[in-house]
Amino acid sequence: MLEQISTIVYNSQLEWLLVRDNLYSIIYNNIIKTVVDDNIEYSQMIYFGLTERQRLFLMDVLEKEFFKISFNPEWAENTTFNLIYGIQGFFHGLIKTNKWVYLYKSLEPIDVANMIYENIKWQLDDDYHTPCLLENLPKYKCNKCNNIVEYLLINNNCTECN
Repeated sequence: MLEQISTIVYNSQLEWLLVRDNLYSIIYNNIIKTVVDDNIEYSQMIYFGLTERQRLFLMDVLEKEFFKISFNPEWAENTTFNLIYGIQGFFHGLIKTNKWVYLYKSLEPIDVANMIYENIKWQLDDDYHTPCLLENLPKYKCNKCNNIVEYLLINNNCTECN
């Protein structure tokens, strides 16, 4: 049995996907806020990749949102740290290989914001690969026997009831 990350139980996969997609929307809107809408911070990205102010802002948003979907403060904090650390590492690699300035000058702020967002979404769960960070988060209640399970089949029933 995998470690239980969250105590939240969903009645269907659709219910979980709505929660997850709302999370993605909040993340995207906040990336836009700190990268696209903040011209001063964006202008500093040429030197640092993700600036300290952007890093702190995104960490605060992510940790709060991850807690909302898990009620697990340790998971929320660790997941936030690992995501932001990965993004910083991506920028660091570009800076150290002298490619970031060239790339930065060829992109619009929305392009940089989309790169950050797609990185986060890919790590969390983009529906196309495994493993991903949200993979073991949702638990479901079987529509027939009411058991808590890791996935549901047709009619929101567990494998034993299907």
